[in-house]
Amino acid sequence: MSLKEKIGQLVVVGFQSDAVDSHIQTMINDYKVGGIILYDRNMDTPQQVTKLTNDLQHLAKKSEHHIPLIVSIDQEGGQIVRMRDHVSPIPSQQELAKQGSAKNVFDTAYRNAKELKAMGINVNYAPVMDLSSTDSRSFGEDPKQAKAFGEQAIAGFQKAGITATLKHFPGNGRSNIDPHLETSSVQANQLDLENKDIYPFRKIIKEVNHQQFFMMVTHIKYPAYDKENPASISPIIIQKLLRQKLGYKGIVITDDLEMGAVSKYYSYPDLGYRAVDAGADLLLVCHTLESQKQVINGIIDAVQSGKLTEDRINQSVKRILTFKLSMIK
Repeated sequence: MSLKEKIGQLVVVGFQSDAVDSHIQTMINDYKVGGIILYDRNMDTPQQVTKLTNDLQHLAKKSEHHIPLIVSIDQEGGQIVRMRDHVSPIPSQQELAKQGSAKNVFDTAYRNAKELKAMGINVNYAPVMDLSSTDSRSFGEDPKQAKAFGEQAIAGFQKAGITATLKHFPGNGRSNIDPHLETSSVQANQLDLENKDIYPFRKIIKEVNHQQFFMMVTHIKYPAYDKENPASISPIIIQKLLRQKLGYKGIVITDDLEMGAVSKYYSYPDLGYRAVDAGADLLLVCHTLESQKQVINGIIDAVQSGKLTEDRINQSVKRILTFKLSMIK
């Protein structure tokens, strides 16, 4: 694979249409992107989504190496449900936690995943592992309960052929600032974070096959680990904490790089390079063609200028291709 083809595999993009348009054609044909994310703007009916995902996979597989796309979505339940009128009701994680039934969590995840799989989707950015007593997206503030229910969600998704994503590492629950809009810092010390916020992630990493879930890293800052960088571009958090200390060997994905928490403070070329240099395998760039081009070109420039090694790119490409060959049928 050429350098451009390898770097393309590291990027997951969104686009604006409910059919293949010039934006996504450019990203797949010219920039060789490895994945897409779907939103309501792309989804009218299950039949239309199935045709769209088939068309996108056909486009990707026409390339020299015939590599399939990661086709992803945020289908968490509660307030975060795409194409709500055409899918089965999905309770929020907060509602499921109040019911207190691990079987309900599994069954809900399985039903959700079967519908996603039928539409050609293969990765879901769920479950949310953030601890919170108030956030409807959370299983609550008990780390052991969050871990138990998170495992059931992964198993339900996996049974239907969907890969789960634990988010938002190392845990967004303490922040009340929306990272879509602005940056924030979590002031807890390492011991407190590791006994609470990080606990569900750590236990699932220890007990579940790492091929069954991605790990999404938040844009929030954790000064107890890294005083300067948001988690998503922090080598300390991704490499030292997640990879080395916790032993995670699966795919690490950033939250959307177009969120204000990072895009207000870094250029897109810089974000692309910094995220890969920090250890992320997949970079989410969910909305605009121009920012997607800049992120990819920033990584290419970083390799060509010697700031980033091609070996670092190869590490992520190997993880991504191993996942695709084993998990995308």
